[in-house]
Amino acid sequence: MIRGYRCERLLRDADAQVESDRGLLVEDGIILDVIAGSELARAVGAGDIEHLPGTTMPGLVDAHTHLRSTPAVAQASLPGMSFEQWAYALSALTPLPALDDATVAAAELLQAGATAAQIVLHSWGDADARLDELDAALRALGRTGLRAVVVLGFTDQAEYLPVTDGDDQAGIPLPERGMAVADWPELIRAARVLVGEAQSRVRLAIGPVAPQWCSEEGLSVLAAHRGDLRVHTHLLESAAQRTWLGGEEDPLARLRRFGLVGPFASYAHGVHLMPEEIDVVASAGASLVHCPGSNRRLGVGSAPVGEWLRRGVRSALGMDSQVADRPDLFAEIREAVRTSAEAGDPIAAADAMRMATRGGAAAIGSRGGAIAPGADADFIVVDAECEGGAQQILDQVVDAALTRTVIAGETHLPAGENDTREVERMREHLDLAVGADASGRQARIRALAEPLRRVLELSSEAR
Repeated sequence: MIRGYRCERLLRDADAQVESDRGLLVEDGIILDVIAGSELARAVGAGDIEHLPGTTMPGLVDAHTHLRSTPAVAQASLPGMSFEQWAYALSALTPLPALDDATVAAAELLQAGATAAQIVLHSWGDADARLDELDAALRALGRTGLRAVVVLGFTDQAEYLPVTDGDDQAGIPLPERGMAVADWPELIRAARVLVGEAQSRVRLAIGPVAPQWCSEEGLSVLAAHRGDLRVHTHLLESAAQRTWLGGEEDPLARLRRFGLVGPFASYAHGVHLMPEEIDVVASAGASLVHCPGSNRRLGVGSAPVGEWLRRGVRSALGMDSQVADRPDLFAEIREAVRTSAEAGDPIAAADAMRMATRGGAAAIGSRGGAIAPGADADFIVVDAECEGGAQQILDQVVDAALTRTVIAGETHLPAGENDTREVERMREHLDLAVGADASGRQARIRALAEPLRRVLELSSEAR
């Protein structure tokens, strides 16, 4: 049955003008047409019509997240630590119940204006533990209705230190990996089944967590699936990663050699990409995901996002589960504008909005990002007048209240009172667990003092 939405105001995409009194025709989760509001009753017939006061606009996409309710940077603070030291210290984080953690994170993404997300899952567990992790994410997504691409991330080398002769990591304990590369194909097969049994709004993707953290054997396994699974990875997040493998091959060239660069792929951060490398990404039709808030909090530098746009890269926006308080994609849009200006290469408000909508949809391979015939019926409503130019509209949207979230033609916010209370209860328990473990967590980090010193020493040599 066709469903109709009568929009008081409509912003079709980041480049459009605001229109008054428009009607949306939706069937089977897809937008059929955009018509005059006065024609909606005739077009829908016996179908339902919902009135949407405020401004209806495309749903936002968080194109790089780890679906964590508590930012890792909040648990392991960075003062005095390099990015590589911080990554090593993540082993000291407080363990949290996977389902509650994922449910709160997904619910708060909805509250942040997201209708879709690209979620990277990675742990050191065996196949059963990895499938349990995936199952928790799928259950959380099913409960909240968030559209998602879930990325199984793989690593098998040099996660903490540059590759040295043999597998000697200078006495620094290696992660206890629960899986060998030979086990990866079976995990991917089982994950396909699990995702296929979940819901149509969730798709599976794969990728090395970072190209330098994956052996040639491992990259070959992942490359065998690139034809029918999307690929997502972290790329050149820190300066040291360029020469992590001895400087013989940079991370992007490594991805290219294994056929992992193309329109099926997206790469997060890209802080230290060279202009010629940006051209490679652009010509391949791949996407780069800008994470301005995370980059700032982790101290890795400012990505040359203005250069990305000038060179024609498909560019998206991601929060990387590293927000200061609660997720807010509108605030991340403003952060992208602000940090680019501070870096001396400002982007426009419309650029940042486009990255969070059309660009995000391209990065995850969805039909969202705009309100148009044939697009996914994923949109949000904000209590804003949305008058004036692009910057004025952005200012109004950022300060407005989110009043409705629709995904695949189904309303998911405002949530029912019972659902809201349950998520708040989960949030309280998670915050209590993190707070109660504060002293233990700091003690675990202090116990890593000598390994952290060696991590800094050896990773500095890689720069």
